[in-house]
Order: sequence, then structure tokens, then C-alpha cells
Amino acid sequence: MSVRELRVVVAAEEYDVAVGFYRDVLGMREQGAVAGPGGAAVTILDAGRATFEIANPAQHAYIDEVEVGRAVAPRIRLAFEVDDVAGVTGALVAAGATEVAAPRPTPFGSVNARLDAPAGLQITLFERDKPAPAVGASGDLVIRDARPADWTEIWPFFRQIVAAGETYTWPRDMSEHDARAAWFPSPGRTVVASVAGTVVGTAKTQPNQAGPGAHIANASFMVDPANGGRGIGRALGEHVLAHARADGYRAMQFNAVVASNAGAVRLWSSLGFTVVGAVPAAFDHHTRGLVPLLIMHRQL
Repeated sequence: MSVRELRVVVAAEEYDVAVGFYRDVLGMREQGAVAGPGGAAVTILDAGRATFEIANPAQHAYIDEVEVGRAVAPRIRLAFEVDDVAGVTGALVAAGATEVAAPRPTPFGSVNARLDAPAGLQITLFERDKPAPAVGASGDLVIRDARPADWTEIWPFFRQIVAAGETYTWPRDMSEHDARAAWFPSPGRTVVASVAGTVVGTAKTQPNQAGPGAHIANASFMVDPANGGRGIGRALGEHVLAHARADGYRAMQFNAVVASNAGAVRLWSSLGFTVVGAVPAAFDHHTRGLVPLLIMHRQL
């Protein structure tokens, strides 16, 4: 026994508006239309490949947190994969939809937007995120142990990242003295990534806990926002993992990955980390409010 087709049937008070919205604006091809007695009518639209997704309450809430930043979804929500989330969102808003959340990257490897749409439906639009291009194809990326003099190049983007209040659980007005002490731990290792002699990223590794917990590594990473999207974070991650293994650590654990930092979650997942826990509303994001902190782990 198997199901051959999924059809979602929606009762729309403003039937012609709903058909025009989903068929003509969203672009779902009409498969057929049937009229019945008493003015009854139904239009069948091709929604592409269909899946039936069942989420428990925690996942339902987590998707809302990632896409919107608060609980808004009804029990049933539709999701459509499109080629251009930003463009389609704009077109649907112009056609009468209400934007609940603008397009944003997610930990699911996609860029998602949320809309209230005709027929009383809440919908997600999503497109597959494009991976960052690899950096250093020309051989100009160098990752090495940090020197004291590197701090003068690290501090400007360190201060910018922490002050943004989006990714680190440190005071947004952290002093330079405290920042330098935190980024050069003892015991620990700090490295920098440079391109053409300019520091564009940095990372630190240290025991996650003292004593009986010292065999698990912890690491933190920063890439100069002016050099984002070039694969520098991935190169630093691969380098740090290899050195942590060589240094005798048995695993690596991140204690506080901000759930809304989708790029980081996606990167660490691609490097073998899994989410082993989530602390609800543990991070007060500068613009999104309270979001979860994820605990991520991988064996070395």
C-alpha cells in the first residue's frame, strides 16, 4: 500500500482572489477546474513535489523561532520551494499577502520567508542556500599561530562582531583589555587567517572544562565581516579541528551557538557537528529578542 498523490484542499471565501494569487502570482500551474451544482467550483493547482511533514511541538516552535523569531504558526502551514525567495516575497506582498518575516538564512541550509496569504493560510517560501565559495584557490590564504602583534588587526573586527550583539555571549561594550585576555586563553591556542599578509579571521581553542573535562576542546571563531562569504570560516574550522585532534583532544564542543546564526550552524553541521541540546530563550539577540542557544558536538 502506498500513497500516490497528496492534495491539500482549502476552502476560500474569496475564491477568485485565492486562485489568482496562487496560480498567477505564485506560479502554480493549473491542472484542472471543476464546476458543481449551486455555483460550486474547485481549481486544482500543481504544487510540484509534495511531502507531508509531521513536527512535534518543540520542532514546531523551533521553526517559528528560526523563521520569525516568535510563535505565530497555526497547526497547519504550507511551504513552497521557489527560485528567488526575495523576489517572490515581494510579488506576493504586492498581490495582497502580508509579510510576517522577511527572507533570512536558516540552519536548514535554506533562505526562508513567512507570509500570511489568501484563503487564511500561513505560508513559508524557501530556496536552497548557495554555499560560500572556497577561498584561497590562488594559494594566498595562510593560517598560522597568532603573534602578539596580530591583535592590532584582530581588535577592530572583534569589537564590531561583539558590539553587534548577534553571535557572542559577551558584553557588547567589552573592553579591549578583557577581549584580548579572552581571545588568548591559557592553556589554549590562538590562530589567525591572513590573505596577502592582512588578518581576515581568527580562532581560539582551549579545554572546554578543567580537570576531568579537559579532554574535550572548545573553540571560537571570528571572520572579519568585510571578508565574509569567502570560505574563511570553513578553512579555519578545518584547521582547528585538525590541530585539536593532533593536540590530543577527543572531541570538540560548542556551548553557545546562537540558533539564529544560521551560517554558523550550517557550517558546523557540514563539518560533522550535531546539535545535542538547545537552551530555550538563552540569548538576548540585539534585534530578534530571545532566541535559543545550541550545544553542538563532534568526536575527533
